Parts: sequence; structure tokens; C-alpha cells
Amino acid sequence: MRYTFPVLSALCLAAFASAAWANDAPQTVSDYANAMNDIATQIDVQITVRQKAGDMAAAQRLVLAAAMIRRGAEEFRGVEQDSLTDPISSLPAPVPARLQAAMATAKAAETRAADQPAYIQEAHLAFNALIAALPDNTPHPIVYGILARDLSGGSLPSDIVVYGYRLIDPIYKVNPVVMFGKTEISAAVVHDDQIDVTLPEDVKKAVNFAPPPCESRESFGIRVHSLYAKRHGFWPFVWHTQVPTNADFYTLPTPIFYTAKVLVNFDTESNKASVVPFQEKSNLAAADCRQTSKAEVVVALPANVKNVTCDADWVDTSGAQKMSSHCETKGGSVRAEGEITAGAPVCSPEKLCSCPAPAQGFLEAKGSYQILTPADVIKSQAESTPLTFPAGGMALGQVTIPKGARLRHVGLDLSRRACPTPVDSIDLTIGDDPEGAAAGVSKTGTFRAAILHGSLSIGAADAFAPKVDSNP
Repeated sequence: MRYTFPVLSALCLAAFASAAWANDAPQTVSDYANAMNDIATQIDVQITVRQKAGDMAAAQRLVLAAAMIRRGAEEFRGVEQDSLTDPISSLPAPVPARLQAAMATAKAAETRAADQPAYIQEAHLAFNALIAALPDNTPHPIVYGILARDLSGGSLPSDIVVYGYRLIDPIYKVNPVVMFGKTEISAAVVHDDQIDVTLPEDVKKAVNFAPPPCESRESFGIRVHSLYAKRHGFWPFVWHTQVPTNADFYTLPTPIFYTAKVLVNFDTESNKASVVPFQEKSNLAAADCRQTSKAEVVVALPANVKNVTCDADWVDTSGAQKMSSHCETKGGSVRAEGEITAGAPVCSPEKLCSCPAPAQGFLEAKGSYQILTPADVIKSQAESTPLTFPAGGMALGQVTIPKGARLRHVGLDLSRRACPTPVDSIDLTIGDDPEGAAAGVSKTGTFRAAILHGSLSIGAADAFAPKVDSNP
């Protein structure tokens, strides 16, 4: 089974963009902010590709990485509004160095964020370090996004992890609140840059969190409600007011994969070996005294014979003093050759000689051969390698049958991956098609499959090119 994963288009696009930046590297504050937003846009392409392939764990990391990059660029641009056209080298330390580090981290997201979970922690530190270096007069909470454990294979410390910076207001020391709908989730451990959320059982049941194989979970949202202190007045007359903020985030749905059980029907012919004898004589061979006569017998053989035996002998002979014979198989026939020699003549005292008993006889070729003849057609059934594909995608595989067998039919039973309950089926009737070709849709019309020369493709109906078969 072979499964195709189309990420090259996104990676090639990112490589092209990276080459462009190398030739026209950002210099000013505005350049850097624009470049980071461009990287986030490239990541958006990968998000779409990964979602279509059912790789939701990679997609949610890409969503979070793009959010970190965009929010970092937004905070940087917002603080440096008066210096948009200035080179970053003119900014006070350590802003230039941390900006360069954040830019390098943003570029790394194109190749690392999807498949390397450790990247998120590195990016979290890099963008928090950049924001910490910015001269912000009004410290405010920054929430980047979330990851869900049921998409991450259990590698997260809690059901939901909220990533951010300065989540606890430094003036009022008020923790943010995580809400599902209008209900506050109390089982949330708040750190200054992260919230570990354990979903209550009733919430898990409502959203179907970490669903069993036969089910899936739709996207659901949570809200992070925060307060921060806004400063008013001038020293020494300074006071603060509380400013509420809400940030809404949505998990990606759990992926849906389908597995097709492949059942093949084929015919094989059983042959039996029959032994066929043969026996043929030459014409009469005659020789006068002291003379030799030759004879030949040729027996034509049918095609595809084996185990040929042959003997050549002289039969019905008289007057022979000497006889020889041999037989061989050559090409598509058996050839027997022989010689017969007569004895001396009878002479009188007057030396008058006559040949009263010339030599004569027949050369006979005798033997047998084996030939395979059809006996019965045996109908057989066997399972081929199952094929798994994401909802909306397709998979490719190869149907194998014994050598010499003829494929007649392929049956496909579809179910959710790791779920025994069938959801649909497809029948591909090949019959006597010389190319072994057939195509068709499932009973519900949701899936489609096609086979040609043993190459099988199956997937969502709209994942196939139009008119994949001649009998839609």
C-alpha cells in the first residue's frame, strides 16, 4: 500500500520565499514585521495540506506556530510605531538580537513545526523573549493559542494547554479564567506563560473529547478571560483601572480515517499430465547381399510436451547380417534412423553367385510423451493488504494474486480505522477485461475505487479526477 502525502508544494513555496528573503533581507522595523507575517502566510498553506491529509496533530502545531509568529510581529510593530523605517540596528539592546532570534525561529517553523513537537516550546521561549525586551508602557496579557491532548498522542501535561505571555497581570495579580461556554473551568493551573487545563468530565462528554475509534470529535472552543491594569495620570498622581479582555480559541477536530478491507476473487486452472504413447514404422527397407539400406521415421510432437521417451528397433526382418538404429528428440519431433545390411551371396563352383536372401525389415520408433491438459477451473478468494486513507483523501495499493490466476472481482468493505463497524462497500467486477480494469462508487456514493493491472485506488468520491470510470 502506498499513501500519497502532498506537502511538497508547500515546502517548495516556502523554499522560494526563503530564497527571496536571502536576496532581499529585511532591514527596517517594518521589513521584519512584514517578513514574519509572510512566513505565517506560508504556514497557512501547510495547515490546509495537513488537514486534508488527516494529520491534525501537525496541523494544530502549525496553527499555534503561525499565531505566535503573527502576534510577535504585531507586538513588535505596535511598540515601534515611531521607528517603522529605522534599521533594527538602531534599536536599543537587546531588541535587535532577540528579533533576529525570533526571525530565525519563525523561518524554522516551515520545516519543523509540523513534525517536531519540541519546536513549540522553542518558539514559545523565543517570542516571549522578544516581547519581554520591547518597551511596553502598559503590560497586557498575550495569548497565542492552544493545543489539545487528544490530537497530540498524550504528550501534553493536560487536556488543553494555553500558550501565552504575561498571563497574570503584574499590578492586580489576577489569574485569567478559562471558560467553556458560560462555565468556568476551575481545574486550570495558571503559570505566567501557560495554562494547563483539565477538562471536567461533563465537558469531555459534551465535546466527545478523546473519542473511541468508531467516533470522532468536532471542533470546540474555549475562552480565556483576562484582566490587566491600565495606567492613568502622571507621577506622582497615578492610578489604574482594570481592562477586561477575552480571547477565543478553537481546537481542530479529531481526524477521520477509513480502512478498506480488500477481498479478491480469482480463477485458477488445474492441469493434469497425460501420458501419450506413439509407435510408427518406416516403409520396407531392403538391401541386396553385402549392401546396406537406410530407413527413417519422423514422429511429430504437439506443443508443450515433456518427458519424451523414444526407442528405435528393426522389426519383421529377414536376411539381415547387421542392423543399427538410434532415436532422438529434436525440435518438435522424434526422429529415428537406422541401417540394415544383407549377408554374403551364394556362389557355385563355377563362381556364379546369386542373392537368394536379401535383407529386409521395418524401422520402428516407439515411445511416449507427457502433455498437460486442462482439468477444472478453481474459484478462490483471498484477502489483500487493507488500504487506509483520510476523509477527503485517497490511498493507492496493489492487489496480488497467484501467478497464472485471473482476477475476476474485488470487494471493498469500508469502516472507520480500528473500528469493526462497516460503513460502506464497493464492488469492482472485472470479469474478462483483458486489462483487469474496473471502477465504481460505493453504495452510499461517498467513496470511489478503481483498479487497472492490479493497481488499486480508493478514497473519497470527490478526491478522484472526473470521469474516472466509464460506468458512473
